[in-house]
Amino acid sequence: MWKPKIAAPTFLFRDKLEKEMPKILEQYAQIGFDGVEFVGFGGWDKKEIKKMLLEYSLTPAGNNLSLYDIMDNLKDVVAVHEELGFYSLTAGSLRKEHLPGGEYFGETVEWFTKLGKECSAHGLKLLYHNHDFELREKINGKTHLDILMDSIPTEFLLLQPDLGWMQIGGADPVSYLQRYQNRCPFVHVKDFFATDMEKIGNPFDLEGKRGGAERGFFEFRPTGYGISNIASQLPYIKACNPEWLVTCQDTGYERNSFEDLRLGLEYVKKLCQLGTEHF
Repeated sequence: MWKPKIAAPTFLFRDKLEKEMPKILEQYAQIGFDGVEFVGFGGWDKKEIKKMLLEYSLTPAGNNLSLYDIMDNLKDVVAVHEELGFYSLTAGSLRKEHLPGGEYFGETVEWFTKLGKECSAHGLKLLYHNHDFELREKINGKTHLDILMDSIPTEFLLLQPDLGWMQIGGADPVSYLQRYQNRCPFVHVKDFFATDMEKIGNPFDLEGKRGGAERGFFEFRPTGYGISNIASQLPYIKACNPEWLVTCQDTGYERNSFEDLRLGLEYVKKLCQLGTEHF
């Protein structure tokens, strides 16, 4: 039996954080999550965030922020997260010009290296969170994600693999878990549905709506309720010895998102109880 720590993402409620953060965290605690991965604090100050975390007995697993916003106020951002006891800071969604092959990719490497050194000095892990676009484009046979990770020392940048987005981007999640086995302390176990992977295209274009027939009826689903083979991925996730897992989907549509999170959490817990030797 494997009992990983599992965090809930506030990204699913990103439009409600300013008014409903306490309610959201309370629901996470009641569902049974060990911690929370923030996407910013929704305007709440650090004292209020600390109070909520203590009140609901949730561990601050991470905060997924814009690299550009972090670099505007690097030392203060790192100091606040150290003070609150965060495990990690996560950055992603680079602009095209900051991706490999872009005009400012050298600046990206400098920023991540500088930020990684600052995080390391203050007991934080710096993670890069992938989507699909870093996997679709290649330079000399290497994906943008591989080039980025190869350009920055492991001690300064780790990977937060989003297994669902990897699959949407045409990559094999298991191959990435194997390749970066010693570099994945925080894994997003994401699920989705589509009748035809070739028709999905860019999910961001859907603007939070389901895809129609022309997009393979794409939609995000609770972890374990889509077409991702989570059971086959689990042994490779475990081999990474991650500190945290996140069960999530990016959009809940008209469904009850708290119920979706509960379903995903229960699914992953049951898989872990069975043990990876069964898969």
